[in-house]
Amino acid sequence: MIKIKSIWSTLTGSVSASIPLFFAVCKSGACATVCVSPIASIFGISSASLTASPLMKSLFPLLLAISAVAFTISYYKLYVLPKFDSNASCATDCGCDTPKKPLHKTFPFWSFWVGLVVSIVFFTYFEVQNYNSENQKVTITEQQSVPATEKTTEACCTTVRNVNKLKNMNLDKKAHWENVFATKQETEVSWYQQKPETSINFFIENNIPKDAKIIDIGGGDSYLIDNLLDLGYTNLFLLDISANAIERIKNRLGAESEKVTFIVSDILDFQPETSFDVWHDRASFHFLTTEKEIETYKNLVSNSISENGFMFLGTFSENGPLKCSGLEITQYSEQKFDRIFGTNFSKMTCFTENHQTPFDTTQNFIFCTFKKK
Repeated sequence: MIKIKSIWSTLTGSVSASIPLFFAVCKSGACATVCVSPIASIFGISSASLTASPLMKSLFPLLLAISAVAFTISYYKLYVLPKFDSNASCATDCGCDTPKKPLHKTFPFWSFWVGLVVSIVFFTYFEVQNYNSENQKVTITEQQSVPATEKTTEACCTTVRNVNKLKNMNLDKKAHWENVFATKQETEVSWYQQKPETSINFFIENNIPKDAKIIDIGGGDSYLIDNLLDLGYTNLFLLDISANAIERIKNRLGAESEKVTFIVSDILDFQPETSFDVWHDRASFHFLTTEKEIETYKNLVSNSISENGFMFLGTFSENGPLKCSGLEITQYSEQKFDRIFGTNFSKMTCFTENHQTPFDTTQNFIFCTFKKK
């Protein structure tokens, strides 16, 4: 449609500008069209340029020149020739009735000025329309570009806000756990176990070698490390976000703490320099509540456990609490574990178990053993 419009405007503009010149110089019938030539010429050029035809734009100077010539001839025929008597016949006159009748007597002067004024009005109108059309295009372009800029700015601001929010969340999380281990005794937290039988049984049942590289994730000041040392394990790591928790277990172990590598870090920031034969996590993973956090954890364990290594994972089950230590948690089932870890790990066993808290309440856990593929 745009192409057809372009061709049509070019043809109409060219014809309307050229025909008046033809009639202006002809020897017969010229008077009927002499005064129309300025109107038709300027109207044709202006209307054609308004449609923004590419070809019309290239022909515009030529058509403008043709229009100017037509106008000059019109003026000459109306004002110059009538001053002279003509001996020519009617065939050579400008539509006269008698050979010597002046042209202005046949075609009044006022018609020329009407045509000129109308031409100027048409020319002005279409040029104003053309100007408004160009301005409108510029305005639309600016209006379209502004939202894109705003969206980009908003996206940047959103990213910054999300990063800041994540930093604040991590700071709040660390502050929470530092406060817990600074203000509460070990028997005043729900996860307390004097002897973590379920975890100990995992090591015994799977014949974990005594020199296996073992890491306990989020162990805090639990008694798992104490019991593993008693069982003869020699290559132990303990990671926790709270420096206060690490200090408490160091103080409790005394000289035995030299046999353990302690790491103060958020699990999501942990970048291990070695791989582990056993990854133990009881009640730490379920504090990760977003898809991004869970994906980060999954990638971390997949890259940090050696081939044929073990992962022992314990979280609140779908029948367990919705919160722990006042924080939101994610409940898990065997199927959920499979969806998250099934790609890189083979599930060996899964079971649920009730944990009796120091406050005589019951928390239902799910424990699963996985082996790295």
